[in-house]
Amino acid sequence: MAIVIKDYQWRQTEKRIIIHVPLKGRPKNVDLFVMDNYVKISFPPFILELFLWENVLEEESECTLTDTEAVFSLQKVSMAIEWPSLEVENISKSQKCHTRNRILEKAQSVLENRAKLKKGKNC
Repeated sequence: MAIVIKDYQWRQTEKRIIIHVPLKGRPKNVDLFVMDNYVKISFPPFILELFLWENVLEEESECTLTDTEAVFSLQKVSMAIEWPSLEVENISKSQKCHTRNRILEKAQSVLENRAKLKKGKNC
């Protein structure tokens, strides 16, 4: 069973959301995923899944990994808007499931389109 990470910290600037996630046990394999309003980091048995207040631009965002933490620096889509909280409040399990599925479908589509573009450039 997964252990949910709850001791992360976050702050914001006019343009970015910065999230510090502690990495317990110096994990070797850390899985990171960011798209739209969804962030996931996992390194078994630990997981953190965030349903963000607003969308971020994954192409303009970055994550830095050290031995002790992951630091997400996420570019806000709507700059100069102050987020009242990091995550959407009062989101149900079914809403989380729907959002997760929609994001994963979009990610699959983006990967397929990138592969087609890359294949077209190699010809």
